[in-house]
Formats: sequence, structure tokens, C-alpha cells
Amino acid sequence: MKTKILYVIVSGTKDFYMEQLFVSVYSARRHNPDAFIEILMDTATKESLRDRGALGGDLERMATKLTVIDLDPSLPAKKRSRMLKTGMRSYVEGDFLYIDCDTIVTTSLDAIDDQDTDVAACRDSHCSFKDNPYRQSDIDVCRKIGIDISGEEDFFNGGVVYSKDTPIAHKFFSLWHSLYLEGYALGVSQDQPSYCKANIQCGHVLGHLDDVWNCELKHGVRYLKDAKVVHYLCSWPEPGKEYFIMNDRDTLRRIKESGTIPEDIAALADDPFLGIPPLTQIFAGDDLALFRTRRFRFLRGSFKKGKKSFLEFLLKVYYHLVGYGKV
Repeated sequence: MKTKILYVIVSGTKDFYMEQLFVSVYSARRHNPDAFIEILMDTATKESLRDRGALGGDLERMATKLTVIDLDPSLPAKKRSRMLKTGMRSYVEGDFLYIDCDTIVTTSLDAIDDQDTDVAACRDSHCSFKDNPYRQSDIDVCRKIGIDISGEEDFFNGGVVYSKDTPIAHKFFSLWHSLYLEGYALGVSQDQPSYCKANIQCGHVLGHLDDVWNCELKHGVRYLKDAKVVHYLCSWPEPGKEYFIMNDRDTLRRIKESGTIPEDIAALADDPFLGIPPLTQIFAGDDLALFRTRRFRFLRGSFKKGKKSFLEFLLKVYYHLVGYGKV
């Protein structure tokens, strides 16, 4: 594999990002023993490694290179992380495949060497932008940074990004970085709006990676069997609402406290299906639109398994009177 595998991390001892990175790097090294794995971090993160026991040492041994950038530690961690991510092309030499920390690599990544575009990524949510369940919220946040994306065919996910070491790629990343800082000053801390804006202003240079390179577990079940990188999108759901074992805080606490990767987590590198709860139901189509409504979020937020509900009682009486399925 000629292309580097690249990670970006800003983490302290009180969060779980380093534990996520540990699992992802372990899985990448397991399936790509000879790959060049580079980890880009700030000084504060590098200094925290010595307080992480065995985990810090193992992570350094699995990586080929740690690249440390001196950033102001008083800046919010999220801003420092995004500054490194959007600026990574200026810090790293050679072609690279950037991979988010909340991922698991499940196979060899050698095929990325055949990618022929300067910069490439997968479509967000594995669909065209017109069908994207987050379309309206993406449009709204992009308007805050001065761009209308309602007519775009594609909205790309920034969880896995391929980049050649070419002038076109450098121009794209340089613009992405400057647009991110401008957007941050306007109150937009996410990096994908500026990512989208940079792609548009560069003439839509982002090429398409096949969906298996960034299988978003929440929406990409169709691609999970052949996935090269599983992106489990750790958004810290409330306890009891996790859809993957790595979204469970208790799992990450086990890794943090032991400084090692438990056997059940290590097994995910060979079979990511093992991380899905035994009792699982798939939803698609209009059901996904329902789940994005305020009505659903309100009901889901108030639902407790086994708790009696007056509304449920009223609906039970109603269905008894009119017959189930007649509404």
C-alpha cells in the first residue's frame, strides 16, 4: 500500500476520542501490516499520552509516525481538532487516506492506490443530496456561511477523505481551512459546511469514493458486508439508545481503564456485525423522515421501557373502538 493512512486527534484524559482512535488504528494495522500510518495531533494531545498507561505506548508503536503541531491549548478542543483536519494537507507529505477516529477498518486498503482523482470522498448518508435525511439542516447551516447548497447533487461526508499530493488537492484543503476559520467566526463549528463550500468554489473537485470506503453504519447497512471502513458515527446517544457497541460509553470506559482492547472489541475488525445488538430492526423510506420530526424526537425522549403511558392507554382504547389499522 503506497497511500498513507492518516488520522487526526485532539484529546484529553477526560474524553474518549483517544480510545476510539486506539481501536481504529488497531484494526487498520491488523489488516494493513505494512501500511504507513500517520497520526496528526497537537502538542497538548501528545503530552497526554504519557498519562494513558499502556494505551499510549501501544498507540505509538502501532503508528509509523506521530506528527505534532503546536496549537494554542486555550482554544476549544473541537476548534483545534478541526484546524488540524482542514489543514492536514499542509502538514502531511504524500498521498493519504484520512480516516475519522470513530471507525473500524475491516480489510486491506490497498485498492485506494488505484484512485485517480485528486480528492475524493463518499456521499453523506449514501444517497443523493435531494434524498439526504439531513438535507434541510445542512442547507440551513450552509446559509450561515454564505452559500446556498439547495441545488447541489451531492453532499459529501468528511469521515473518510482521499487526497493526492497535488496542486489541486493543496488548493482545495487550503481553501477548506480558511473557510472553516471564517465559518467558525460566524458560529459554525462543524467542518462539513466549509468542506462543501470549498468543493463548490474549487469547481466540484471532489471525486466519488465507493460507499464501502466509508460505510456509515446508521444509513449504510446495504454496504456493511463489503465495507472497508465502518463509520459508526459516535454521537453519544443516551444510555439504552445505542445501535453499535462502540457507541456505548461503558465500552469506551473499559478501554480507558484497562489500557487495552477487549477481545469482543478486537473481534469487530474481522466481523463488524458483532457490534450490532442482537435485537435490531431496519427502517427505511418514509420512516426515516418520521424519525427526523420534532414529534418523534419528543415521543422518543419521553419513552421509558416498561413505563406506563396515558397516551398509550388512550390509543389502546381508540384502536379497540375503531379497529386496529383503520387510521
